[in-house]
Amino acid sequence: GRSAPPWAAYRRPRPGTERGAAVHLPDVELHQATTLDEAVALMARHAPDARFLAGGTDLLVDLKTGRVDARHVISLNRIEALRGISAMGSGLRIGALTTIAELERSDAI
Repeated sequence: GRSAPPWAAYRRPRPGTERGAAVHLPDVELHQATTLDEAVALMARHAPDARFLAGGTDLLVDLKTGRVDARHVISLNRIEALRGISAMGSGLRIGALTTIAELERSDAI
């Protein structure tokens, strides 16, 4: 079902507008994937009108400015398989959702 995106209350002035003017995102359906398989299935179902959301900085700006037109946003933030740091052979595996703070605290690095 449709739910308000987590960034719905985000407010920031657009260049050339009054200070504090509301910046509105287009109406999108937010999907919260909890596994990689679920994320892939959601993208297959809703492509080409879907985008993945991880950190969101670029996607949110692109949605607000109209550079990206998406009706579905698939959040990857609940997928634990994309987090963490682990040894793999002679190297490290760093998950795509691993934060800078986690990297700084890691004994493996």
